[in-house]
Parts: sequence; C-alpha cells; structure tokens
Amino acid sequence: MTYPGDQLQDLETLVSEFRILNPIPKNTPTIFEVSGYPHFEDVASNVLQFFFQSTHDHGLSSLMVQSLLNTVESLNKDGTSSDYSVLDVEREVVTDKGNRIDLVIETETKCIAIENKLFAILNNDLQDYQKFIKDSYPDKERIYLVLSLQPKRKPDNWDKLKFTEILYEDLLNNIEGYLDKVTPQDEKVQIYLTDFIKTIRNLSKGTELTMGFLEYLQEYKSEIELLHKYAFVDFKNEIKKKGDIIRDNIKLEENGFNSFHLNKPHSLEYVQGFEKVISDGNSRFKLQIKVRLQPKEYRVELWVGDESHLGAFNNFIKSRIEKYNTLESHPENNAGKIYEEVKVTGDSNSISKIIGDVNDLMQKFL
Repeated sequence: MTYPGDQLQDLETLVSEFRILNPIPKNTPTIFEVSGYPHFEDVASNVLQFFFQSTHDHGLSSLMVQSLLNTVESLNKDGTSSDYSVLDVEREVVTDKGNRIDLVIETETKCIAIENKLFAILNNDLQDYQKFIKDSYPDKERIYLVLSLQPKRKPDNWDKLKFTEILYEDLLNNIEGYLDKVTPQDEKVQIYLTDFIKTIRNLSKGTELTMGFLEYLQEYKSEIELLHKYAFVDFKNEIKKKGDIIRDNIKLEENGFNSFHLNKPHSLEYVQGFEKVISDGNSRFKLQIKVRLQPKEYRVELWVGDESHLGAFNNFIKSRIEKYNTLESHPENNAGKIYEEVKVTGDSNSISKIIGDVNDLMQKFL
C-alpha cells in the first residue's frame, strides 16, 4: 500500500496530538455501576426512599427533605414552609386508576409526590397523580415534582398541572451543601450517599469521553476516518491475506496439525495458528503454534491449550527446542494461556521465511 505524502503527514499530526490526550479518565466505578443496576430508575427511587425515610435512623432524613424543598423553593417564588420532619416515605403508591407514583413523602404539614425520571419520556397521567394526592392528603400542603436528569419534554396539559420539574444536579448540589454540617451515625451511610451522587452525575454526563477528546474528534474527523480506512480496512485485509498464504503453505497433514486464526477487530495484528494434541509419556495436552503478524514484525509463539498441563508442556518444549524465551508479561496470559517465544525476527513481509520457520518447528514435534 502506498499513500500520498501529505496524507501521511496529516496522519502523523493526528497521532502526535492523540498521544497527549486522556480520552477517558480512569475513575473508580461506583457500586451501582459495578452491579449493572438494571432498571436504574427503580434502584434510584429505592435509594431516595432510604435516605428520605427517618425510621432508618441514619440521621440524613431532615437533610434530604431540606435539600429537596430548597431546590423547589429556588424555582418557586412563593417558597414553602420549613418542615423537615418526615413521617413516612412510600414507593409505588397506587392511585384509584391503578397508576403508580414513584415516591410519596409525608411530613407534619406536607405531602410531596415525586415522579422520578432518569431516562424514560414523561408520559405519565400526572393529572391522576394530582387528584389522588389531593384526595388522600386534603389538609396538607401538596407539592408535585418531576425529578429529572435533564429537562423533559412536557405533556400538552403541563401548564394546567401543578407539577414542578427539578433537576438531579440542583438537588445534589443542595445535598452536598448540607453534608458538611451533618455527621451520620454510621459513616457507611455517607459513603453510600456519596456513591449515589457520583453515579447520578456520571449518568448526567451522557458520555465518559472528555471534552478535549470530543473537540479532537471534531477537528480531525476526516483524518480519523482516513486512518481507520488505512489501518483497520486496507491493512487488516492485507495482513489477513498473508495469514492465508502462510496457512496454505504449511504442511498440516504431514505434521499432524490443524489450523485456526484470531482476528481481533480493533487490533493491528492477525494471528494465524496451528494446533496439535501431544501425547508425551503419561501426559496429553494441546500444543499451539501462533504466528502473530504485526505491521513490521512477526513472532512465532508456543502455547499450551490448558494451563493445568503447563509442567508437561514445559518439559516437552525443553526436550525439543534448545533456546526460547518465556515472556510472563504477555497480555494473553490473563486469559490463562502460557506464552513461549521462539523467535522475534524479520518483518511481516518475510512470508517465505515465516513459512520455513513454522514448517521446521513442526518437524520438532513429530
């Protein structure tokens, strides 16, 4: 493959600038992210119920309600009275029509109904929610909220409703403003809350990529597409053809080997492999020869098919080959494979030499 010099220069600039970027910051995942949190809106509502509920004796209930009401007050010029004593917090409260309200918080003087919306569209029967809360708590101040990651598209009757939309970020900011003033009875509770806040903020970002990297992608869009074509289309097609040539010129039947290949989609290498079951004394294991083709070099590698046979494999190799290198740092060791390097020589264009090396190596294992 040959390409115009100006295009290659553009690609060199592209790679040089990429090396100084940190596309995805390495952050420790939260416990919610580790668990995978299926149906996270339900999980988030359960977590909120726990922190709003005073009966759990974690000491954060009043803080949470105060943070919530302050968030509402910042959007509502009329404000709301200061009542932070929670009597009860219910989940999935069923209305007379069978609809479910995510959270209902009851204090001495208030009833707060919350529709928790992280990802789903806002198409709930909010008018039914209002009627149910009004009928159920006629003597209390009633507050109707939609809690969202980002502003939601409102239903046609929104202006006729008494709901207020508040954003998680505003609520979280208010919570953090009070956390320094309160010491939970169990420090794990504060860890859980901090972890939950981090999880919600990660969801709000919409992407793990840094802004600098996104700007880089925008600026070098054409060059990146060109590099992808050269590296992951043209080059991979060419290197696969070399792997096929190697396979077709190996004396498989004569040496008792079968062929296989490994072609990782996002890697600039292609592995043409050969394997054979070895019976050596009382041991029986699968021996693999891997030809690892890379842009300017190749390696012939020896692998054992099952790590439990490593001892027999090593003894067999030592009896057949005088010199080889063991590279414990090889990344595929993480998959339970043991790597034995036989040669590192030449480049990936030396097809005839690779074929000769592999055929000679197979002769040692007859």
